[in-house]
Amino acid sequence: MSGTRRTPIARSREPQVTETAVKIFTQMQRCSGERWWDLHDYLRRELHAKLWEWPCIEDPREGNPHAPGSYNHEHWEPDLKAQERWKALERGAREMRRQERAARRATKAVSESEREPVV
Repeated sequence: MSGTRRTPIARSREPQVTETAVKIFTQMQRCSGERWWDLHDYLRRELHAKLWEWPCIEDPREGNPHAPGSYNHEHWEPDLKAQERWKALERGAREMRRQERAARRATKAVSESEREPVV
């Protein structure tokens, strides 16, 4: 009997983004320097990125980080997987903000309805 009997699993190409990862990502956007790299380490673990996938996220809006005319500038290629993680985290952060606004609106509507006297 030749061949395999394995059934292929439909896996998503979308990176798995947890609520914790989104919270770390939003904190990273507000800081820089050593703190950013400390948070990057937590984010890498939360995203289950490999050690050699460093940095594990890359802003797709950023261009080539190397000095123009240098060897590295000429041979630089964007890390597409890291950029996909960044985009997924941005979508997650946007969705989290949307949900927080909806919850505030709902709370405000409930508190306003409680203030009105019932006739």
